[in-house]
Amino acid sequence: KIHLSTLFVGASLDFSVPTGERELDDYSRTDLAVTWMVNPMWQLFISVTNLFDADYEEAIGFNTKGTAAYAGVRYTF
Repeated sequence: KIHLSTLFVGASLDFSVPTGERELDDYSRTDLAVTWMVNPMWQLFISVTNLFDADYEEAIGFNTKGTAAYAGVRYTF
């Protein structure tokens, strides 16, 4: 199973004491997740957030960490 999603966020206003009100730029971020069913009880998965390494701020002073990948195993009983 493959899941690809893109989030689009328009420009927005934010406020902090040191900077006052400031407009944050619009941005888009794409994430990818892949899950493989080994059998009905076991799954392997990998996900990548910010696939294209978009540079943006969700709040003043909090830049993104860039692309990140996660992998794991799920067992359902």
